[in-house]
Amino acid sequence: FSDSSFISGHSMSVSLATWSENDKYIATMGYDKAIVIWSVQTGLVKKSFISNRWRFLGTSIIHNYWVITAANDNTVIVHGIDNDEEYCFHHSSKVDQIALSKDGRYCISCCLDGTIYIWDLNRKELVKEPFQAHADRVYSIAIDSKCRYLCTASADCTAKIWSGSADRYTLLKHEDVVFKVKISPKDDFCCTTTVSTIDGVYIWYLRTGELKGIIAKEGASDFEISADGQLIVTASEYTNKIRIWDTQSLDLIYESDQNCGSEPIIAMTNDIKKPICIVRSNENIVAVDITNRKTLYVVERQELCKINGIFLEISNDNTKFIVESDDRDTDS
Repeated sequence: FSDSSFISGHSMSVSLATWSENDKYIATMGYDKAIVIWSVQTGLVKKSFISNRWRFLGTSIIHNYWVITAANDNTVIVHGIDNDEEYCFHHSSKVDQIALSKDGRYCISCCLDGTIYIWDLNRKELVKEPFQAHADRVYSIAIDSKCRYLCTASADCTAKIWSGSADRYTLLKHEDVVFKVKISPKDDFCCTTTVSTIDGVYIWYLRTGELKGIIAKEGASDFEISADGQLIVTASEYTNKIRIWDTQSLDLIYESDQNCGSEPIIAMTNDIKKPICIVRSNENIVAVDITNRKTLYVVERQELCKINGIFLEISNDNTKFIVESDDRDTDS
């Protein structure tokens, strides 16, 4: 992460960006109703789609061949990157969240009313009938690496661990709206957090749903799990602290000397030997060396245009990250 560059092409704010698995492409979605596929090597546009149907809430590249996005007409649209193939998955209402299995075969989509659909992308059909996962909006979906468990987090103040082809679930009760759920890389636990300013990160055993413990009890705006599943990084705009926790003992093992700003978002590299986390806030970007427990660098707001945005994502080879700027049509 030693240098920065900008790509521009949207006429309005960029709402989302994501890397392809081989890091050759970046897909961006903007409020100009465009999805653009960029070549990382050249910085040029490889392909673009413009439509009134985009919802601006979810887009991903699967195994470097597809772009999947939610649309305003109650569909999920799959576009080919290297060909003109396009097909739609139809839903009962507007789609709010999309998640993909690790092998790229299954797409899980969730409507605003809490109904979940599981699609087989190879066969282009439903795996099972849609089911009502929650009584209110689902804010986050996570799938384990072997597609045995599906975790959902909802505005109904609960999270659920679904198993057995989503035929049964374990209820995880909270006191407030649950906005994020994440499964550990080893599939042994999941983490949840709520919108409460005085709530922490809950750690649950994935197979039993038993609560292992709570970390960052004074508040966590965001969290991420390290690639080996041994550490959790939290960032809080209420304490202005970036902290690292041990997932076995649940002890606090490091607190950064660099404060994070407001509305922090965390991204973590997938390098087990030398993990690095990036924390983006409205005021700065902070990079922390997790192994050596030190701040690598800080990029202040004025050094990188206006960096307040809604996404932060690190490339799969751990050498680059993307963040939205306030220049409306610029990613860096």
